Amino acid sequence: MNNMNRRDFLKGAALTAGAAALAACTPTAQPNTGQVVKETVVVEKAVQSTVVVEKEVEKVVTATPGVVDWLHAEDISAMPSTAIRYWFYESPERTELGQKQVEEFQKLFPNIKVLGRQAPRWTDNQALLAYIKAGTSSHIQQSMNNEDLWYIAHGVPLAADEMPGFQAVYDSITPKMNYQWEGKTWSLPWYYAGQAISYNKKLVEAAGLDPKNPPKTYSEFMGWAEALTIPGKQWFAAPTQGEEWWWWEFVLNPFYIAATGTADLLDKETKKPIFNNDGYAKVLQMWQDLFTKGYATYETFQTSPFLGGQVACDLPAFLGNHQGYRRDGPPDFEYFVGPIPKPDDSTVPGNKTFMQVRNLMLIKEIQKTGEEADRIMRASWEFERYLLSPAQAAADFEVSGEPPSQADFLTNPLYTNKAAELGPEFQWHAKYVLEEGMIGDLTSVKAVEYMDFQQKLYLNIIRSKMTPAEGLKWAEEETIKMLAQP
Repeated sequence: MNNMNRRDFLKGAALTAGAAALAACTPTAQPNTGQVVKETVVVEKAVQSTVVVEKEVEKVVTATPGVVDWLHAEDISAMPSTAIRYWFYESPERTELGQKQVEEFQKLFPNIKVLGRQAPRWTDNQALLAYIKAGTSSHIQQSMNNEDLWYIAHGVPLAADEMPGFQAVYDSITPKMNYQWEGKTWSLPWYYAGQAISYNKKLVEAAGLDPKNPPKTYSEFMGWAEALTIPGKQWFAAPTQGEEWWWWEFVLNPFYIAATGTADLLDKETKKPIFNNDGYAKVLQMWQDLFTKGYATYETFQTSPFLGGQVACDLPAFLGNHQGYRRDGPPDFEYFVGPIPKPDDSTVPGNKTFMQVRNLMLIKEIQKTGEEADRIMRASWEFERYLLSPAQAAADFEVSGEPPSQADFLTNPLYTNKAAELGPEFQWHAKYVLEEGMIGDLTSVKAVEYMDFQQKLYLNIIRSKMTPAEGLKWAEEETIKMLAQP
């Protein structure tokens, strides 16, 4: 051993103390006792009065090296390299943006590798479970509220509310878009796409109707439907486009909410069905009349029948549709937007609608365990938090035309410039949904299952296989039987 004088010894002690101080600034390690190591210790001993001697001794100590709690650590810059999986949204624009976001994020977090790929098309809940079990699913799932509850029931998500920085993200979101289930926040809103009705302005004016006063009640709505239908040439609406399962959610559900003043299908306390009521019966009768009178068509179109002039209204109209109208519509195409109508004798204030919210949810890593799994989930949270940041929310809005969930959406220049570019109809629609919209049913983890009965009810009604009373009775009985199952 090299000789060490007192000054060198004290310098070493100071360096050791400095290292300890630095260690106090890094994530706290959790003790892992039982490891025995040998340590060489330099001691000083006074001889006579002022002579200092040094002696090398050996002793056996029990070390307590720990595993860092990366899931909750304040600083993860020293976290070992960690890879996560992320599925880009189905649209080409969001896929391209997602690839750029991955590159930018990895510059901010060099120790996190995001393995991005395009999301499989039409991945339902059962298919997602298969991906999770195979270890190929995205660690950040793009979901909706009713899907969230299904995932919770199957134990696949990780609650976000214990993650570092959660509260700041939560507080930045429009309050009515947030929700909790059993006291925990399982997902965070990403963007919203609530429903209204778009009308072809030229067709409306040609029928002698006033674009400044779109229908707010069923009698007005049916009057417009009759006036805007030309047998063999033009229909009022074509509300059976896209994937069949979503027709309840996107087509019928907004009318249910407008007529009843609630998005709930079950009583929150008793968990019994509440949808078999007069308001919903009037919704179903109105929809049956639209089809039996020939105002609505079952025909499936390869291109937008609204932009092509085959139908007079786009039902339902999503907020993201406005960008499509501007991009894909004829040069002289003009339209305006109106609310979801309600029964004439309704006592529900205003014209409520469905606030469809797309969420980001952390999906647990089940292939890896322990410290590695914690690192994966922490890395996933950091990427989710990045995607929900104002700059990335604005970037997504730019390519998608779907407004972000941020509470300052209507006032922040990051978003208002794009909103102005999309035009006054978009701005009216976005504000309408924020003021009148309600997020979907959150009364049971079985929401996905009993909403399937609502979808079948809708199909039976528009095809006149059931009367509204028969359909409601059937859906109620099926829901009760399903809820009784374990």
